[in-house]
Amino acid sequence: MSATPCPTSIVDGPSGSSVKVIVNCRLLPWSATYDFDLFKSIGVNPAWVVVGASVDSGTIRVAPSAGTTNPFTQVRLTASAFHVVTSVVTVTIGPNLPAPLPLCTTALNQTPLTFVCVNDADCPAIAQNSKPQRCSVECGNRCTD
Repeated sequence: MSATPCPTSIVDGPSGSSVKVIVNCRLLPWSATYDFDLFKSIGVNPAWVVVGASVDSGTIRVAPSAGTTNPFTQVRLTASAFHVVTSVVTVTIGPNLPAPLPLCTTALNQTPLTFVCVNDADCPAIAQNSKPQRCSVECGNRCTD
């Protein structure tokens, strides 16, 4: 944080997931640089995760880690003498989706898998096109397409 006394503030941003940070040196004959620590004591509901953060001006010094529930963001903003500088800081979140489950049916007719296997050699070819199947650990050691 700068040693100069330019007033700073943080106000609501244009969306529910943003804030506006302000450095106001409008009436002062010096410039100032401030680091804003944002969303430090806020956690995202575990059903959601941070996707990323963005600013419309200034510099992100510490960005939140994508895929976590910690939206902490640090932004640096510099105002020149006799100027006001603002930046809208937005943290984007998205649903915390589990990894997709494997398709554990045969593609040919969507029937459940029946052949138990240890390796790919245990799996028969599909009769209609002689396409080899593979042994899928994800499908409980069953042969799949």
